[in-house]
Amino acid sequence: MKAALKCPYCDGKTFTDYGDGLIACQRCYTQFDLNQQQCPHCGSLLAKDNFICLQCGTDLRGDLAQRIIKERLMTPNDRRRVRLSMAQQARAQEKKASSQRLEAWWETEREWQKAEYQQQAARQRHERNVLIVAVAVTIVIILLIALVSLLLLSSTQPDPTATTRLLQQGIGG
Repeated sequence: MKAALKCPYCDGKTFTDYGDGLIACQRCYTQFDLNQQQCPHCGSLLAKDNFICLQCGTDLRGDLAQRIIKERLMTPNDRRRVRLSMAQQARAQEKKASSQRLEAWWETEREWQKAEYQQQAARQRHERNVLIVAVAVTIVIILLIALVSLLLLSSTQPDPTATTRLLQQGIGG
């Protein structure tokens, strides 16, 4: 089985067997697990969930024997059409995935903008409250100054009854 393998990274065909299904390419030292799926067409190792060989584009779904027979009976034009179809499917899947990533990014951006707007509104409310408190304190201080000055003015004016008494004493005197 190792002789039919082909490294998908460097196209190397010689491998070192480490046991338990683990092997390594002797050319690029990439390690593989033989428990993974192998492409029947080119021998490249694949992940278990792959349904298309990334090396040669072979469709890996369905019965292996039927796929091999079907592939052997295909004309070069049929192979081109299959590969074109697979490429179109891969492009469509990538476009859909890209669209989903972009939509997720936009959603994150909208959430960030909403949070930024809320923070800005909270800052404006805080600034407005500080301004109201400052104006109220200023008005209270002005009123206190006015009250104190009125009290000082009223205490520095001469007593009219005392002035009248002095005048009467001086005249009557």
